[in-house]
Amino acid sequence: MITLGITGSIATGKSTISAMLKKKGIEVFDADHQARHELYNNDVITKQVLHHFGTIDRHALATAVFAHEDKLKLLESILHPPITEARNAFLESAKANHAEIVALDIPLLYEKDLAHLFDYVIVTYTDPQTQMKRALERPNMTGQMFNLINNRQMPQEEKKAYADFTIDTTMAIEEVERQLDTILNTIKTNHA
Repeated sequence: MITLGITGSIATGKSTISAMLKKKGIEVFDADHQARHELYNNDVITKQVLHHFGTIDRHALATAVFAHEDKLKLLESILHPPITEARNAFLESAKANHAEIVALDIPLLYEKDLAHLFDYVIVTYTDPQTQMKRALERPNMTGQMFNLINNRQMPQEEKKAYADFTIDTTMAIEEVERQLDTILNTIKTNHA
């Protein structure tokens, strides 16, 4: 089974690539989606977060943690173990089902030193203006919050340097999909 890591900075098109992969029949694990699931549907996690932060509202949590390293580490220590467990279960299930390729959308793949888990890593990127514009289109996103989040992530150029493949998502959606198809064909050829 070929494992693809999908990563990139905030608002660089990771979700777009994940949606394209799903459309092509490739199973995708979404770490952000899993974090939301744990926060709102795992009673143990919900209680721990409420105990330490007084809220489970994602915007309020982001505001509280992104400016304070100790609070961010505490939130991560609560959320990351069940996300890791879900990721491992996803991989085990895909392997048991003889999946040819699976993808895992993990925004902090490099920051959390997870590249070794993947056969290939694809980094999405865009120009800074497009990135900020996309981010600010999200509900409750402000310029200040974008900067706090973006500054906690590895710079795009550094991620691109580590990547096996990169996808420029600034382009038209058809061109983005063409880039993805080229990558998938290369990977399949390498494993033929």
